[in-house]
Amino acid sequence: MGTVFQQFDDNDILIRLSPFLNDRGEWTGELLVGIASSEDNDLTENDYFHVMQLGSMLCAAVPLMEESESFRKMLYEYTQNVLEEEKKGNKKKKKVVEKHDNIIKVNF
Repeated sequence: MGTVFQQFDDNDILIRLSPFLNDRGEWTGELLVGIASSEDNDLTENDYFHVMQLGSMLCAAVPLMEESESFRKMLYEYTQNVLEEEKKGNKKKKKVVEKHDNIIKVNF
């Protein structure tokens, strides 16, 4: 296993993509998609559930891309637009418009 250079917070939820390789070391197109969290996280049970639910939904996007051409196309086009905007230096500034307890409303 390689060295991990990034430090992760105990409350981070990680999505892991593990590509399957053929005998020549080339990616076969298959992936193992997983989600991981630390036993040392200090999120409330409710917060942990919701963050894990979001992570699970992100993981579910991979097989959904295989099943739904329209979803795959929508996600591809969105990603291409974001990359083009970043190239142009037009990163959209996110502005916090309201905070209440653990809810933060952000304008994109």
